[in-house]
This record gives sequence, structure tokens and C-alpha cells, in this order.
Amino acid sequence: MLQIRNLLVPVDFSSCSTRAACWAADLAARFGAELTLLHVTEMPRGLDRATLVNPVGGSDIPPVPIGEWISDSGRERVRRLAESLSSRGIQVGVRVVEGPAVRTILETADELKPDAIVMGTHGRKGFAHAFMGSVAERVVRSATCPVITLKAEEGTDELADKASPSRAAS
Repeated sequence: MLQIRNLLVPVDFSSCSTRAACWAADLAARFGAELTLLHVTEMPRGLDRATLVNPVGGSDIPPVPIGEWISDSGRERVRRLAESLSSRGIQVGVRVVEGPAVRTILETADELKPDAIVMGTHGRKGFAHAFMGSVAERVVRSATCPVITLKAEEGTDELADKASPSRAAS
């Protein structure tokens, strides 16, 4: 019998990753499983973690290191998503880790040993796929556990009501 006790869900706050998180939360609720949301932060090319930025503008506010700002921003957004998903009666853990996305997702999966990774995919094709690559595709190829991918629905940003396992499968 299939047992699902824990799921790992990488999120980047795109509509497709939000859809995957909602779908995984519904699946976790059905199986009484735990969910771990993983947000991976990567430094923009050419910037150092200590580079100072002023994200809100204004001369009265001192600048902060960009690495700190990116991590704090991601941590707050993933915390709010976790709160929203936990209202479905499931346990939701949160991790914010800095590093290359694919490697960090795979390392976290090796550490947590989830029953599956659930992640969104942008569904890019052609030049965009060749140029940008696919984090989901590389995770699928290298993960040691099953990976469930969900493509974003076109033209949809409000996905919480549509992101149940029964609707995603159709």
C-alpha cells in the first residue's frame, strides 16, 4: 500500500510553484503527511552577498546586505505560504537555504528523505527551455525519490481553489 508521510515542495513563489504547494497540501491532508516548503535563494550574478542595497528607498533608511535582504524576504513569503497551507490541518515546515537551486533541492531531499518531491514547472519550450534550462527537469533526472511535477495553468494567478489533486490530474 502506498504510504506518504512527508513531502518536499520547492517554492519560488511563481504561480506554478504555488499551485504545486497547494496540490501537495491537499495530498498531505489526504494521507496525514507532513509538508516541508523549501525556498532556495541564489545571489544574482555579479553581486556579492555583502553588497549593500536599499530595498525600500529613501535616505533615512540604512542599506542592508543584499544576501540578508533576499533571505529575509524569502523567509517571510514562505512563512506566509506555510501559514496558509497549515489551515488545511497539516503540519508544514519551512526551510530557506542559499545555494544553486537544483543542487540545494537534491541535497535537502537527501537529508529529509521525503516520500516525494512536488514541484511546479513553467513548461517552457524551444529556445526558452534551451536557454534557461529546467530546474524541475534536472531534479527529476537526479532525485532518488519520486518527483511529481505540475505545470502552471495558463493565465492563472489565483490557483489555491484550483490546485487540488483531483483537478490537477485532469
